Amino acid sequence: MTEGLRVVELSGSSLEAGRAHGEQLRPDIERGVSAWSDRIERATGLRGQAYAASFLAATDFIPTIESFTPSLLEEVRGIAEGAGQSFEVMLAYQLIDEEWWYRSSVTRAKRTGVEACSAVGVLKGDGTSIVAQNMDLPSYYDGTQVVLRIKTEGDLEKLVFTPAGIIATTASRLPAFQA
Repeated sequence: MTEGLRVVELSGSSLEAGRAHGEQLRPDIERGVSAWSDRIERATGLRGQAYAASFLAATDFIPTIESFTPSLLEEVRGIAEGAGQSFEVMLAYQLIDEEWWYRSSVTRAKRTGVEACSAVGVLKGDGTSIVAQNMDLPSYYDGTQVVLRIKTEGDLEKLVFTPAGIIATTASRLPAFQA
């Protein structure tokens, strides 16, 4: 459990913000990636780098991300550089739901029980809606939680709650609020 939630300030281009994220949170990213890699190895027999290469080779994630959200891919490249991790491992580490799905298909493990997030939506009488979701994350992220305070062009600012090394766990990147 995280004692004091850290706030990490990021700014600049996607690559620069990612690099700062990786540099400032390097020990936490190393701890999280190591615990993730240990779990991967127990399940598949492959260590982080080999598993990430297998996962990314079996999917079209990189060209799809390059096509639709190239700035997010640059941010992941920056995180990898700043944290001293390989780009492939950091990208696989980002893809939380896709990675466990791939791991289940590789190991042919049958999922027992339901491991899923919860969501709730409310529509108010004036037509306004409120939507909330929790994230049921694996324990290897515990202790690495952080709030990223991202300053973008203009006066916009984003606050993103996420594990260290992850750009976001939900669509919390949309839209930014006025600071």
